[in-house]
Amino acid sequence: MYRRVLAALSVFCFSALLAVGSSAQNSPEVTVVSQRAGALAEIMTEIEKNSFYKLSEKELNDVQECIAARAFIGFEIKKDALKGDLKVPSCFPQDKRAMYFSPEVTRDLGEARVGHFGGIGMSIGPDKEMRGVVIKELFEGAPAERDGRLKAGDLITAAADFVEGRELKLVPFKGFDTRKAASVMRGEPGTIVVLEVWRDGQKLPLIAITREDVKIKNVKASETSPGIGYLKIDSFDSFSVATDVWDALWNFKNKGIKKVIVDLRKNGGGLMNAAIGIASLFAPEEGVLVLEARWRGQKAGEGQKYPAMEIGFFYGFEVAVLIDGLSASASEILAGSLKIWGAKIVGVKSYGKGSIQTQRSLSDGGTFSFTTGLYYLADGKTPEDGGIEPHFVIEDDPRTPEVDEALAVAVGILMDSK
Repeated sequence: MYRRVLAALSVFCFSALLAVGSSAQNSPEVTVVSQRAGALAEIMTEIEKNSFYKLSEKELNDVQECIAARAFIGFEIKKDALKGDLKVPSCFPQDKRAMYFSPEVTRDLGEARVGHFGGIGMSIGPDKEMRGVVIKELFEGAPAERDGRLKAGDLITAAADFVEGRELKLVPFKGFDTRKAASVMRGEPGTIVVLEVWRDGQKLPLIAITREDVKIKNVKASETSPGIGYLKIDSFDSFSVATDVWDALWNFKNKGIKKVIVDLRKNGGGLMNAAIGIASLFAPEEGVLVLEARWRGQKAGEGQKYPAMEIGFFYGFEVAVLIDGLSASASEILAGSLKIWGAKIVGVKSYGKGSIQTQRSLSDGGTFSFTTGLYYLADGKTPEDGGIEPHFVIEDDPRTPEVDEALAVAVGILMDSK
């Protein structure tokens, strides 16, 4: 390992001198390259010591050379190689989920996990023609929704901070991905963002909205049918998700509702502890195993066990769970545990991700996420590559977008139950 780290540092120092000249060793450019050299060395140390996959010396050297060539040599990370981050599996084939996140993305992910950020409260998606970003949803009660001038489907092509007495300089979003556009529109609560917006081919007058501390709403609850609660969990990325689910279930219970549909469709997962916490709310007994995490070389029973702390407060609820091919990771922890405890699973087989990723902060401000273990549910099975199988296989019919076939089946199952 020592030789490998020295090799990384020497490659970076040499590339810096080639790029800026030997007289510029103290320049900002050389500093950037040095930071990347340190980050590469840190990534390799993590892979060698803590990865679930044990690599030979040759494999480790190959991984290092590949990452250096793909991402770190030079002063600007190549967009065609990274698209903002490095998909490490192209260099580390054993770990198909390893990722390097740039400092900018690391900051954005941190805001998401706290569960709030300074903004105007909307979700955005890409525009097919790369002119900007399209508004997908306005968050209920957030500044954008209260303002009333924006609506889903609007195209945002530029934005800028408004500061009184200073010239307004709009930043065009042409060619931006959603993350980069979002970073321009976010800012400190109390500041003003100005948006250039198009609707139905027509450019609207500039729209100025004051930013606030916006809470990300990952949980939506309603009574979908008389006596049946509907709980949609969009993501497990925020620490507040388990609390929001508790609040929703408590409200259902106060209304006498003890039949619940948990919708995990298109939920790609997030924080493992959030899923364990939610599963524990339905636990049939104190100390029942939710999952076992096994690290490199461990066998059944040798891993770290995650039990429910007590009998779930909502044990006894009749539950149906909706899943699809995009339900992954934390979604599969929750769906798989509920299935073991008697819930009915409706939809199509889930994605199949039973691996555990650990995030390590790097000296360049970025983050390295890599697989450190696999998790196994209480039945001894891991969803990795196999997914969660539904009891009732129901595929959405694209010819009838107004009908939610899986939801209708789940409602029928709970209505027929006694």
